[in-house]
Amino acid sequence: MSGERRARELANFEIDTQPRKQSGGRSAGARNGSGSGTGRASATSAARNSGAKKSTGAKTSGAGAKKATGARTANAGAKRATSATARTANSAAKKSGTSARTVTAGGRKSTGATANAAAKKKTSSAPGKRNSRNAVQENPLARRSSQSAYMQAEAPRRAPAPRMAYDPYDSYDDFDAPQRRPRREGNRPPHEPPRRPPHKRKHGRSPVNGMTFLLLLLIAGMAGVGVWRQQAYAEFTQMKAVVAKQTFYAGTTVEGVDVSDMTLPQALEHWNTQIEPSYRQVAAVLNEGAQVTAEQMGYTSDYETVLSSAWNAGRQGSLVERYNRIALRMESPSSYTVSRSMYTDEVVRAFASRLAEQIDAEAQDAHLLSFDFGSQTFQYAQEQEGRVLNQEALVASVEQALQSGGGQIAMEVTAVQPQVTLENVSAQYGMISSAVTNASSSSSNRLSNISLAISLINGTCLEPGETFSFNQTVGERTTARGFKTAPAYSSGEVTQEVGGGICQVSTTLFNAAVKANLTINERHAHSLTVSYVDAGKDAAVDWGNKDLKFTNSTDENVYICCYLSDDKRVHFGIFGKLLSDGMTITLESKKTGDIDYETEYRVNFTMASGSSKVVQSGKKGSSAVAYKVYWDANGNEISREQLCKSSYKATKEIIEYGP
Repeated sequence: MSGERRARELANFEIDTQPRKQSGGRSAGARNGSGSGTGRASATSAARNSGAKKSTGAKTSGAGAKKATGARTANAGAKRATSATARTANSAAKKSGTSARTVTAGGRKSTGATANAAAKKKTSSAPGKRNSRNAVQENPLARRSSQSAYMQAEAPRRAPAPRMAYDPYDSYDDFDAPQRRPRREGNRPPHEPPRRPPHKRKHGRSPVNGMTFLLLLLIAGMAGVGVWRQQAYAEFTQMKAVVAKQTFYAGTTVEGVDVSDMTLPQALEHWNTQIEPSYRQVAAVLNEGAQVTAEQMGYTSDYETVLSSAWNAGRQGSLVERYNRIALRMESPSSYTVSRSMYTDEVVRAFASRLAEQIDAEAQDAHLLSFDFGSQTFQYAQEQEGRVLNQEALVASVEQALQSGGGQIAMEVTAVQPQVTLENVSAQYGMISSAVTNASSSSSNRLSNISLAISLINGTCLEPGETFSFNQTVGERTTARGFKTAPAYSSGEVTQEVGGGICQVSTTLFNAAVKANLTINERHAHSLTVSYVDAGKDAAVDWGNKDLKFTNSTDENVYICCYLSDDKRVHFGIFGKLLSDGMTITLESKKTGDIDYETEYRVNFTMASGSSKVVQSGKKGSSAVAYKVYWDANGNEISREQLCKSSYKATKEIIEYGP
């Protein structure tokens, strides 16, 4: 069958590419008649069979002949007819220049046209009765056959079709049964292979009825598809309307509130204005009247997240997935819960810390404020009680009150007592030491100098570690500064000097400083003993030469007060923090030796001969040691230490006599 199909395709190609000469084709058919056309078809079939080792003519003869007695006889006749036809066709092809392949294709079509015409008419054409034109008009295939005949004559000769290696029609075992020889049709020569009988339609079936059935079936299918599409579109429209709903889907409740008729903004607004304030404004009232709300204490709520989650449920995925979720929610409603925290621990603790800064107060010890030199008294700051807020207890109370819906809470404030009271501090300060010397035998100038020096020293405050200098404090003793000439010691003699007598001021201050437990840095003894203190307790000063210096070695300020009393006594007092445990210090001296004085005689020519008088009494010199003695509160000596050694010259006695 593949060889026939290939020949048919080639024939169609030749027909479409060659020019058609209608008149020539028809005349050739008329001259040759049907038999001639049939002969060309037979020749074409023979040529094809000879190239492809097939015997189509034999097969046609075996199938169409009804009077043949045996398949072998028919096959033999077919072979002879094929050979004769092939020779005739080749001869005609040589004359017309048409190739064997074109002839084969045209002959096949001509044979088919003749066979179809015979099947329709169910009659045989008499030789020479019908011309080729009538045959072509009866069957279009015959027209193609006539055209093929013309083309065979006009077309250039082509090489014969290749022979097939194997032809399934070479075996005719299926045609062994006796067959009748086919009736000759028209002018078909006896050597032409028999044609196949036309296809007979079975009674009771009609192609029109089958086509009608198929058409009705197609219409019914299309109608079914239309109905299905309409239903699918209706379902799609319904699902789209459901999923496109701009409110929460049915079956959605949040904290028991049905939100299916709310949009997301409406739900957020409802929670923010109607529900959340009742939680945010929960207050804990302090016992002082102040209150704090949950909002101030770090209140948090995830209602926005919960509402957004409820809104987004069923809004992701495909249309069908979303619709199925929404339908499931309608069957099984979903309830959402909002989580809240009435406070944040860090915020509550920060609040407690800020409140503690306002409430907490350190206890204030009573302490010294100042010293009044006029009244020689101390001013003190009263002690103050402190207080401390229990922050941990406050945090726990606030958190519990907010969690339980609010309420009254009490703040635990603990009082802190001061360590030093006014009574305590006043007992610690006072006059540490004092010293008094008698100046009643002094001249007025000397008393004036003493009073001036006292005024310059009185009111001096020595801070801890500060050193006092007598010469720096009093300054140079000059008449310009108000000092006067008075008796003074100079090189073991009594002389008149400006500022004479101020050594009694420095001596009195020295004794007070020692007893105040201040550190003595510089002290000088007089050249001669003085009458107002014991030997070893004096302190001489001389501008630019001798000075009295001591340092405040305590932890508190010391205040120096001094004055000249009406009874002509010099008073010094050092005020500050008293010595610990009621201890006191005294200054004691001990004479360690005497130095005899010398007597000097002087002539006084104004005096009568043999008379005499003592102008200057003689005074023995001495050496002494001063001790610093510590006493407890009960008057018991604790210890003593050597403070200084002193050596005083003897004062010679001067006697005047007459010549």
